[in-house]
Amino acid sequence: MLTITFDETSRRPRYEQLYRFIRDEIASGGLPVGAKLPSKRSLAKHLSISLNTVENAYAQLAAEGFIETVEKKGYYVLPVVRRKQPTPAPTPAPEQPAARPGGTASAFVLRTNAVDAGSFPFATWSRLMRDSLREDHTSLVRELHPQGDRDLRRQIVDYLAEYRNMHPAPDQIVIGAGTTYLLGMLTELLPKRKFAIEEPGYTMLARTLQSRGAPFDPVPVDDEGMDPVLLRLSEADVCVVTPANQFPLCQVMSISRRLQLLDWASERRHRYIVEDDYDSDYRYALKPASTLYSLDRSQRVVYFNTFARTLTPSLRIAYMILPPALLDVYLPRKQLYSCTVSGFEQRTLLRFIRGGHYERHLNRMRTIYKRRRNAFLAGLQPLVDRGKIAIAGMEAGLHLLLSSMPGRGEKAMVKKAAEKGVTVFGLSDFFHAEAPQTHTVVAGFGGLDEQALHRAAAALCRAWR
Repeated sequence: MLTITFDETSRRPRYEQLYRFIRDEIASGGLPVGAKLPSKRSLAKHLSISLNTVENAYAQLAAEGFIETVEKKGYYVLPVVRRKQPTPAPTPAPEQPAARPGGTASAFVLRTNAVDAGSFPFATWSRLMRDSLREDHTSLVRELHPQGDRDLRRQIVDYLAEYRNMHPAPDQIVIGAGTTYLLGMLTELLPKRKFAIEEPGYTMLARTLQSRGAPFDPVPVDDEGMDPVLLRLSEADVCVVTPANQFPLCQVMSISRRLQLLDWASERRHRYIVEDDYDSDYRYALKPASTLYSLDRSQRVVYFNTFARTLTPSLRIAYMILPPALLDVYLPRKQLYSCTVSGFEQRTLLRFIRGGHYERHLNRMRTIYKRRRNAFLAGLQPLVDRGKIAIAGMEAGLHLLLSSMPGRGEKAMVKKAAEKGVTVFGLSDFFHAEAPQTHTVVAGFGGLDEQALHRAAAALCRAWR
């Protein structure tokens, strides 16, 4: 029986403390592969906690690939690839419109990058803008630091420490106008490097690398994430992944695959992993999985995130965290770069996060998007009940994968939907190389209200019945 002493002073809920305890036991070998965990009821009784607490902890462990559920038998520990002893940090030699596939005009356009602009906290934001003008007027007219406002970078560090178990220094953070801009900067810091990108994946990523003249190979993903065997065959030096919620397949990268990628990066001094954490804030049942950055001991992960997804796309504020070796490459040339985000917006965002408004906004948006997802799912239920479609991607993010169970091709699905006034996107649109024939379409729900999603789902039911 597992025994844990809960920290009643911690801000982490009990289920998260229990999840972390069991996760660490598995990772350290204290719970061997194949070991059976206590039943939910017996563990809840032993620890004098609620059954829901154990259920949530087990669900998070299963989502991250630490345990599996065997029907009518219980929960068992899965094999976890152990990390190799990390090599010392290398000493460097001196030295998203087109965001995602769009659609034609129709009654309902189910874009993957659409967000609820109407829920942006305009009143709060405008008040904080006035506060910035009144109290920060001197700093607002000064030349911006190339890496962005230092106070905002400190605030981002505090936020990451509390919510993502990440502890970078403020000087490691570079703020820029969108992740594509920052990726372009990264290609300059890593010249003559070959990139590996997820197949299927974010199409704007490939376009950015092409525009920068950076060679890349699309590497297929499986149920656990980017295939490390195929990654090695690509002979890439840098891999770009979306482990928290793979785009567009909506998979959480397993812990074993994360450790395999970290081992791949640590094998050679010039290898790096770019972790795009674009969608980690929108999970509807479980906490986000551990970031690659928080697991990395060899300092080979470049972390990307953006506020465009959580606030509004027009607020082009993103940031990357450079590991020490790349920071040493960046610093001598940082004066060649100008910060591409206005100081006015940065100071307003600083106040927004510091005042707790950002956390409250995220909680509100999770509730709104969860309701929209549920409304869309309810509208599609007749198709599911009749065995016409299967749905994936319900646990996180702002889009779903709808697969035809009779095996109807995606082109026919897109065409039939368009005839009923709904624009959806074939999964093949997200492949960088030659696309396979699929029977799956991608449908975003973030940009439409619940009533509109009901009507869109009804139209799809008529289209695909």
